[in-house]
Parts: sequence; structure tokens; C-alpha cells
Amino acid sequence: SSNSILMTVNPNATPSVIVSTPSTTICSGASVTFTATVTNAGATPFYQWKINGMNTGTNSSTYSSSTLVNNNQISCTVTSSNACNTINPVSSNVVAMTVLPSPSAPVASSNSPVSAGSVLDLYASTIATATYYWTGPNGFNSSTQNPVIPNATTNMSGKYYVSATVNGCTSRADSTVVTVTATPLPVAISGVTISEAGTFINGVKMKLTGASLDSMYTAADGQYQFDVLQGASAVITPSKNNDLIGYNGISSFDIVMMQRHIGAIQLLPSPYKIIAADVNGSGSVNSIDISLTKALILQNITTFPGNKLWAFANSSFVFTDPIHPFPYEDSRSYSNATAASDQNFIGMKLGDVNNSWDPYIAKVQSPEALTFVTENKQAVCGEIVEIPVTVKDFNNISGFQFTISWDAAVLEFMEVNNGSLNMDYGTLQTENGKLTVLWATDDLNGLNISDGQAIFIIKLRAKGSAGQSSVVSINSDITVMEAVNKDLELVSINAENSLVKITGATGIEQLGHEAYHLLQNEPNPFATSTKITFIIPAKEDVKISIYDIFGKEVAAFTGTYNNGAHSILWDGSDFSGNRLSVGTYFYRMETGNYSEVRKMVLFK
Repeated sequence: SSNSILMTVNPNATPSVIVSTPSTTICSGASVTFTATVTNAGATPFYQWKINGMNTGTNSSTYSSSTLVNNNQISCTVTSSNACNTINPVSSNVVAMTVLPSPSAPVASSNSPVSAGSVLDLYASTIATATYYWTGPNGFNSSTQNPVIPNATTNMSGKYYVSATVNGCTSRADSTVVTVTATPLPVAISGVTISEAGTFINGVKMKLTGASLDSMYTAADGQYQFDVLQGASAVITPSKNNDLIGYNGISSFDIVMMQRHIGAIQLLPSPYKIIAADVNGSGSVNSIDISLTKALILQNITTFPGNKLWAFANSSFVFTDPIHPFPYEDSRSYSNATAASDQNFIGMKLGDVNNSWDPYIAKVQSPEALTFVTENKQAVCGEIVEIPVTVKDFNNISGFQFTISWDAAVLEFMEVNNGSLNMDYGTLQTENGKLTVLWATDDLNGLNISDGQAIFIIKLRAKGSAGQSSVVSINSDITVMEAVNKDLELVSINAENSLVKITGATGIEQLGHEAYHLLQNEPNPFATSTKITFIIPAKEDVKISIYDIFGKEVAAFTGTYNNGAHSILWDGSDFSGNRLSVGTYFYRMETGNYSEVRKMVLFK
């Protein structure tokens, strides 16, 4: 018989493998470890890791990576070291990874260098929905995006780091180097002066007060800049009264809009225009502002109270009630100065509520035209000539203005009287042969006047020699010709001028002294004093009385005067010598046979 063989029969094994990881959601760039747990794979199984079915890693029961991307599929194939297997190799489960993007690193910056004792500001650029974390010297940390560190010290110098976290994923850190010096450093505060419409304003005086004093004027680009010590106090205040033509941009157009605003008929559409209407700086818009604006247009005055022509507002100031913008900030203040730009101011030309000083603002022109007519006259030397100014095509007109001129060597101004309109006049240049006139209404429909109707009458005394003549012309010599209709459109003005000839007739006395006349005071409105002129035909007692708006007599002048023209000077004081308050007053001339009343305005 043969030898016998002892057989060893090993049972078949079924290997298996399960892949696990602590979390299937990670942040981009984070390291993650996968573990393969095997059963029935023998003592020395072989591991083949896979990403999306592609081989990766080494022969190890664990696999680590920090470069996974979203939706990567991780698995492991294991080859058993057992001799008998029902299946070999065997594949694991697939682990699908969610990889969240890490946010971009915020950009770190600061207001460094800063002086000891001042404020250290750290800045991190904005990352949507992020939280922030700062670290720095001396154990500094903060979870504020832009930490503010008061009373900086020199040992705060060094590098500061900031990172951002979004959806649990933290960015890499960015850094900024901070220097805190023991001595104060200069910092720049800058900005522009600009109109409400966006036009730069040059020639604005910018005044710096506080810890240091300085001033400068803005250039054509409206720019200004002051260098101040960091941490110091500072106040910046703009002003401007150097316009070559003070009434530039101010006209009857503005008077119409101001009147409509005061009457609550048509309110000015912005707080800046309301501030511009408050020409005397009282904190409200009222009839005094109307009177002063008329006086500037007519050149009875050359500037507004306080020698002001402009107002300025801090552009960062928020008006809680734009219809009532007072008070408002007209300067910028800093208790602990740091570098700052865009410290801008909005400039408003006082009295100009339609921005017409600005050449870039479009003006709406009506196709219509308005004509003013003066009559030809003849006179002998000494005779008073009455020249009515009449109109044509005066349809739906809300306001107008112009200058009327004559040769002062030939004709002498005596007075001007209203016709069908209650006019305002500027008489300061009448000795030079120029009278300025203005009229405005707040009626939304404007006013219609029949052709040929006289709106005012100017009285001139002929003083030239026989054969001389003077043109009486309507022009823009002082107050620019302008008219506006009910729709706030500019209306063209035509002028039909006249000629006054001096004839050679004799034996005619100065007829101007054969009647009573109470002339308009000059100047009007007035601030310090005004001249009241009257004419009487014969020697007699005359009383000039001053009344307030309540009818109370506050001042009076009496005397006996010869025939002719006479003047008194009133300084705005009452019987006791006390200065009266601003407002409207009336003055009356009384003689035995004559009485007349006129109105005047006193302002500060």
C-alpha cells in the first residue's frame, strides 16, 4: 500500500472593509483622515485607496489629505492575505465629501503711524457674513471687524493679524504692521467745497482753529487740505465773501421763489435752497430776507448782514426735517484728529435759490417776450419831466428787473413813483444817472397788465443847456434785465427807449420846487443811517415823524424850512437815543397843507 497524505482543508473566508472619517464636511484646505476597518482579510492585507476611482495613497489602513475638493468620492480596495477567500479583493463603501470653500483673507490695515495717547484704528476689509478674529502684541485679541484702541502706547507697536470665518471655515490670516511713536505726528484732513448741484466752488476761505491755527483758499477744483497733529483738537470752518459781483445769480426769479415759499404756496425743494433764502442768518425765511435780497439786486447794499454772501453746510450733516433745516452744522469738529478725506462742505450762494450763479445749471427759456416802453419828452432847464414806463405783452408775469439809465449831466433824478405795480427801487446810483427796479409776486398765475399801462413813473429835472439831450434807456448796467413767468421760465425783455431834449424856452422857474414832495429814503433798507429828503414850495414848519408797524411814534424831526429841497439823517434810534430793532418803519411828512407817508426797512 502507498503512503498516506494528510490534508489540511482551510475554510473559505469572506473579507470585508468599511471606510470611515470623523466628518464628511470639511473646509477647503483642511486635513482629513480616513480609516479602513477590515475583517477576514488576513494578517497582512493590501490597501489601495481611491479618489473618484483613481488610485491614491499608500498601502496603509489610513489615508490623509488636505487637498480634497467638493464631492470627492473616497474608497478603499483591500486584498486579503488569507489563502482561501470567497471574494478577493474586496471594495469598501464610498465616502462622499462636502468641501466648503474657505473665505478670502481679509485685507488688514490701520491708521499707523499714530502718536502715543491717540487712537489706534485697525481695519479689516469686509467679507460677506464673516466673523473676525484679531491677534497682536501683548496678548491683544478682538472679535470686532475694525477694533478701536484708545490711548495707544509705544508697546502696542508690532504686527497685528486678522482672519475671517464664514460657515465655520476660517481664512488664512493677513497682517499689518503698526508703529506707535512717542511724539505726535501730522495727519491730513482734506475735502472739497461743492454746490448742491455738484459744481466745485473756488475762492472759499477755509479756516482751521483748535490746537493749531491756519487758513487757505480753495482752488478751481474746490480742494482743501490741512495738516494737523494727530490726536489734537481741530475745527474747520468755510466762508466766502469775495465774489467780484455780489449779486451774481440773484434776481427777481429768486424773489418769486422765496415769496412762494414764505406764503407756503410752493415750498423750496431742498434744505440747501431754504438755507440760501435765509440771507440774514436768522434761522428762518421771512419778509426781511425778501427786503435784503431786493436791496442787493437793486444795489442799495453790496452784501448781506455780517458781510456774508455764502453759507456752507457740513456735507455729512443729516437734516431731520428738510423743510425746517435750522440749525445745521456749518463746520467740522475733531476732538481727536486722525487722517480723514472726503470732509466736504456744500456751498450755497445766499439769495440764489435756483442755483443760477452756477453756469452749468440749465435755464428754461420761454418763447414769449415782454416789452417796456419809455416816452420821448421835451423840457426847458429846471423843468421836472415825468416819464412813464409802460408795458406790452405783460402776460402771466411773476417778476422782472432791470436798470434804467440817463445822462446825469443833462437830467437830475428827483423821485420815482409807483404806477400799476408796487415796485422796489435802488437809488444809490441816481446821481450817476442809474436807477434799478424790481417787481415780483407770489401769485402762481402771475399777473396780466394791459398794453400801454404805466407800471411806474420816473421824475427827472432838466439841468442841461438848450440843445442837449439824453437817452432814457432800459438796460443791464447794474441790475441785469430779466423777467420770469408763472411757470418759472425766463422771458426775453425788449426795450423801447426814449429821448429827452432840452429846449431853449426861457422864463420857466424850477417847477420842481413849486409842489410838495416826500422822497424815498436813501439807502433803503439801511443798517446804520438813512437820508430822508423832502421838497416844499414855500417857507413853513415841517414835521417828519417815524412810526413802528403798530403806529407808535418812535422818533420825530421838526423845523422851519425855506422853499426847496431839504434832508434829514436818521440813525435808527428812538427819542431816548436807543437803537431800534430791525423791521419795517413808516415816516410821515406833515405841513400845514400837506401830508404824505412812505415805508422803509431797518436791518442790522
